[in-house]
Amino acid sequence: MCAPWCTWTYPDLESWYQEAGRAGRDGLASYAFLLHGPGDDARARERLLSSYPSLAEVRQVYQSFADTHRIALGAGRDETYSLDLRDLAKRTQLHPASVLNALKALELNADIALSDGLHSPSRVLLTTGPKAVYELRINDQRLGPLLETLLRLYGGLFEEAALIEELRIAQHLQWSVSTVKERLSELQRLGHLSYVASNNAPAVTLMVPRRDAQRLMLNADALAARKQRASARLEAMIAFADPGAPCRERGALAYFGESTNSDCGRCDRCAARRSTDPDSRAKARWEADEGLHRPRTP
Repeated sequence: MCAPWCTWTYPDLESWYQEAGRAGRDGLASYAFLLHGPGDDARARERLLSSYPSLAEVRQVYQSFADTHRIALGAGRDETYSLDLRDLAKRTQLHPASVLNALKALELNADIALSDGLHSPSRVLLTTGPKAVYELRINDQRLGPLLETLLRLYGGLFEEAALIEELRIAQHLQWSVSTVKERLSELQRLGHLSYVASNNAPAVTLMVPRRDAQRLMLNADALAARKQRASARLEAMIAFADPGAPCRERGALAYFGESTNSDCGRCDRCAARRSTDPDSRAKARWEADEGLHRPRTP
């Protein structure tokens, strides 16, 4: 499950290439897996569309934020205000991810500036094995509940860092936020996880005096260009994940502007073609026979 500011999205080829490359840094053979099932493409396209809020939703978020801080019309320029994303979502009756995307639209429109803390939320990655985590969950009354909560609220912590919200964890455990941060740091010192706290508390700075929300307009060209870039990345990843796609390596290289005249011979698509191509099967049998009958070097 994602943190409130995180909308689940299809991975892009840039991210996939980076993650796959990490496995082979030692020079040994490695395997990269991409999990892909029926309905994933449609859900990814739906989520992409939901990442671009309507003008009415942007106006609603802008108005609620101004009401929260009692910012008068024409006031607030260059002033910075704290941001409680969950409270703003409650006020607007929108999903926190929709609220964040509305704020990003306002930032792109040069109405506001979001703090680094909002762009770089806290992250956690489990660096110890499942057995050690299980023992802590069972035997450690101080740190066990925190690990249990992390595993319940966020998925894939053993594989990649997850975006977390300390306030959400604190509410789930009925702890203070400071206690959550202290014990996350303790787990890091003990070598059980990697914890990177956000740079600073989420905040919003008004770049122009507060406007009338009902007359607020957005830069349609900038929003359309941003949506087009995201859509192009998504469609490239969907094409790459297609079971009927050609050689994966050729597909990835083509995306990054490189070309090759031959297939890699190692990916799942190349292996599938070898298994159905009579000539390839015959060659494989011949190579196996040669290996069996070739004299061994003393």
